[in-house]
Amino acid sequence: WPAYCIGSRTAYDDARAAGLPSPADFLAEMRDLCRTLRLALCCGYIEEHAGRLFNTAALLASDGTLLGTHRKCFLWAFDHDYFTAGSCVVPVDSAFGGAGLMVCADARLPEIPAALAARGADFLLQPTAWVNAATPARPWNPQPDFLIRSRAAEFGVPCASASKWGLEGNTLFVGSSLICNA
Repeated sequence: WPAYCIGSRTAYDDARAAGLPSPADFLAEMRDLCRTLRLALCCGYIEEHAGRLFNTAALLASDGTLLGTHRKCFLWAFDHDYFTAGSCVVPVDSAFGGAGLMVCADARLPEIPAALAARGADFLLQPTAWVNAATPARPWNPQPDFLIRSRAAEFGVPCASASKWGLEGNTLFVGSSLICNA
């Protein structure tokens, strides 16, 4: 399935026309994985809706039920080249309580986790792709070290962030996934 750096909307559309599986195929695969492994899953994917693309997080229950989605609201850098910003910030009900979904840079705006916590989120889940802010030999990004822990403490909710790792095109991702308490 397409990765975060899709290059351009044209490149994405060309890949889909050439047989790249659809977002529905991706979600079906994730539903099967949840049922097989009996686990709940939050995952990021490219959502297609009304001719637009969204950088979206989905929360699936251990039986594969799609509990809800969140479209990334705070776009930055090349996001604007092919994604449309989301406009809804509400927690998703789950067996574990209210899940506040954020995608990557959504955590940079305090209003997004604040709104999720105020609207009943018991915890935050964040699929992300932290890019390298240091050197290729010593990749690093300040967000897992400072921002995510601060957001959890600010709003009194634990946060789990799963970050992409490795090279995609010319973009280096640093990993550094973490779970922190409030």
